[in-house]
Amino acid sequence: MTEKPKQVKVPYADTSISPEDTKAGIEKMLKKNGITDIQWTSTKGEEYLRFAVEATVRGVRRNIGFEIRPPLILSKKRVWNIKLSKYELINVPMWAQAWRLVFWYLEVKLKAIAYGLVSVEKELMAQIMVPIGQDRYISLGDIIDRQIAEDKLAKLPAPEEIQEEERKFVKAEEVKE
Repeated sequence: MTEKPKQVKVPYADTSISPEDTKAGIEKMLKKNGITDIQWTSTKGEEYLRFAVEATVRGVRRNIGFEIRPPLILSKKRVWNIKLSKYELINVPMWAQAWRLVFWYLEVKLKAIAYGLVSVEKELMAQIMVPIGQDRYISLGDIIDRQIAEDKLAKLPAPEEIQEEERKFVKAEEVKE
């Protein structure tokens, strides 16, 4: 007898915080961490966050662009269908919950970066945006996904060819909480 898959509770299902308030909190968190180049975009019914961070990568100072899209979390809701004059179950996007997930995701990532656990470009590598044409960008995560799907990942360099980056030391007083 096969078991029914365990039903997973929607993350942050009980949140009473609106998507707008969460996005304001995200912006405040980013600014607190020194990130001031922030863009909210809404296109084709989809919303996402873009921001740029100035970072030193192998001794070169540059701006790195990132894009984070909230997941599409759907939940069945009873709604009144005027044409049929009855209630029906439909899938409804749960944007408040999706943006709460992004908020907590970013908070953990930014703390790991602030305390020197990992660099910003390594921690958010999948969200780094690279140009693929005039005014067109794709995330490194999407590029890697395609490479994996097509079994085209390049051979990794030998361990002696990989240079470790210098460890970053952070004084506790420097970390903004």
